[in-house]
Amino acid sequence: MNIEDILKENTNKCLYHIPLLDKYIGYINLIDFQHKFNPIGINRLVNNDVITKRVNENENYYSVNGKYYDFGNAELIVIRELNDNIFYIIDGQHRLKTMERLRNSYPTRDLIIGVSIYVKDTVEQAVEYLKHFQNQYPSDDRMFSANIQEREQLEKVLGIFRLIYPKVFLQYDNHIIKLINKKDKYYKEPNRPYLSEGMISDFIKNPELKINKLSDSNITIDNIREINDKIKNNLNSYKGTINHKLIEELNGCYFGIIRKDSKKLLNNINI
Repeated sequence: MNIEDILKENTNKCLYHIPLLDKYIGYINLIDFQHKFNPIGINRLVNNDVITKRVNENENYYSVNGKYYDFGNAELIVIRELNDNIFYIIDGQHRLKTMERLRNSYPTRDLIIGVSIYVKDTVEQAVEYLKHFQNQYPSDDRMFSANIQEREQLEKVLGIFRLIYPKVFLQYDNHIIKLINKKDKYYKEPNRPYLSEGMISDFIKNPELKINKLSDSNITIDNIREINDKIKNNLNSYKGTINHKLIEELNGCYFGIIRKDSKKLLNNINI
């Protein structure tokens, strides 16, 4: 049976079709899908050690719980022009390879994974979509939050900084645009006295850079201006060079001079 017929047959069962996007979302059980899953050409190579580790973890988990770990979600694409009944993998190579190994060893066990399946007419369309899909800049781990409260605090503090000190993010914002457009390859921190969003996160939760007041859920614009004044008034505890003229151009924001070598200044701010 043609792969699209299989998808249509499973619509409103385990899959839902979005005609406007020519896309199926839902889940599949690999014991019911015997079609091949191949990596798309521009994907990275898989690491067999990672797959072996995940297979072992799932075998151990199944022996205790009678089921495998949640395999998350895979992004797949079907190309009509090729007419080869193959699901090409956009994202999820290691998960699907792990599942295929488990299916070979235990062919009757359920192997369920969430999927987004895109259908494209030609290889050219598929490549165009993939370039758009993978046009992402490197993630900054500092922007991940442990819970919703931590996320809301970061969003609130960032919002205030963006409102009262917008120019202090200019170097960071320009760099992110270059990363998105592939003009810069790696993320790098802005120079003093500029700030990045990741640095604001550091001020909230990194023990080495934490400014205690910024963790207060009731933080206000006035509070942040008060902290800024406190930084300015304690510059005698900072040993580095300070470009006051540039800081004035950046709406008078002194937060950007703080780095990991500013321990004494941070201690004075947090008193």
